[in-house]
Amino acid sequence: MEHYNGTPPPTGCRYYYVGTEDSCSYNYSDYRINPNVSLSNYLDYKIFAAARIVAPITDTTECLEYNQNNSGIHEMQFYYDHLITFVNEWINQQNSSLKKSYARSIIKSHEEGSGNSKIIFHEPKLFFKLKIQACSPGNPYFPTE
Repeated sequence: MEHYNGTPPPTGCRYYYVGTEDSCSYNYSDYRINPNVSLSNYLDYKIFAAARIVAPITDTTECLEYNQNNSGIHEMQFYYDHLITFVNEWINQQNSSLKKSYARSIIKSHEEGSGNSKIIFHEPKLFFKLKIQACSPGNPYFPTE
């Protein structure tokens, strides 16, 4: 996600992220794809999660693969696309005239429980700041906090 910033800056320019940072964390359990379909530990949520009570957690479950179960889907791209959607939804909900942009993210991997209650999941946290562009080859002025 670090390279997702929407439109790249013009040639010879770069973006700086300044000011107070806002953040938003996401819990996988709030983003089930289809509650009417039984869980399978494969693309059940918009954020990666798997539970041993649903199916055994194997190396295949833990590793985001291409074409698992002949789905034609690359899991990493599947989850990345949903994170981009979360970013865009957050950006679009802002009411201020000075809109913040996606600045960075942290995705933590968790493992909780044991035996049949074991669950593994990701917890993404997205950060947003004001984005300014500087095109001067010298020491560009940009505000700091």
